Amino acid sequence: MPYSPTLWVAASLLWVLDAANNVTMEPYRAYVGDRLPDDQRAAGFLTQSAFTGLAQTLSYLAPSLLVWIGFNKDAIDGNGIPDITRIAFLIGAVLSLATIVWSVVRVPELPLPEEEKMRLAKEPLTLGGTLRDLKTALVEMPKPMRQLALAMLCQWYAMFAYWQFITFAVARSLHGTSDAKSEAFRDTVLTVGQLGAFYNAVAFVAAIALVPVARRWGQRTRMPRACSRRAWRCWQSPACAPSPRCSSRCSASASAGRA
Repeated sequence: MPYSPTLWVAASLLWVLDAANNVTMEPYRAYVGDRLPDDQRAAGFLTQSAFTGLAQTLSYLAPSLLVWIGFNKDAIDGNGIPDITRIAFLIGAVLSLATIVWSVVRVPELPLPEEEKMRLAKEPLTLGGTLRDLKTALVEMPKPMRQLALAMLCQWYAMFAYWQFITFAVARSLHGTSDAKSEAFRDTVLTVGQLGAFYNAVAFVAAIALVPVARRWGQRTRMPRACSRRAWRCWQSPACAPSPRCSSRCSASASAGRA
């Protein structure tokens, strides 16, 4: 993007970059679910979140670190883009491509079951099939995800509003300017980067701190509501026999609680 000749080219590349980042993030999350046993998934997701926070911390700090090692923060090109921004983008591009290639080469894809292969062979990749799969995913979406949908919608709206306007807001508050070509505005860009690094560092530390919590209390099995009272009595007294009406899941929950 720093090499774009016009604004519309830069905006288009930003759209492609954002879409590509989201596309690549989903397989990374799937790695955790596919590769780890059930009792390690909570810690695996937290570890992934921790390193994501650490990487974002370093990316936010990259321009400030470049200034710290001797680069001139006021050196800009003909389009007004600072050299430290250009270098930070190049470093990020190399690291992003390198880690994706490393993951593709080092982590082979798990083979599909024969039933899944047959199903995919009967349903060729078409626009109609994609829409049907989307409909199925929406219909079969777990209830917790439906409950989080509105919260995530509001959260992402707020985050994008923050990312787009925080630099101008801080520049006007601290320096009384909104001129993107001024030295004060470039100082504000570094300040905003340091603020972003701070809250991502907090996320990194919090994720690491939650790993022992997830190992101790994570992956609890919820029993059916109708069976919970009888399962609790079974947990209280080993001599209590489960009711024939109680499902196997209820009995398993009682046994897990007794253990």
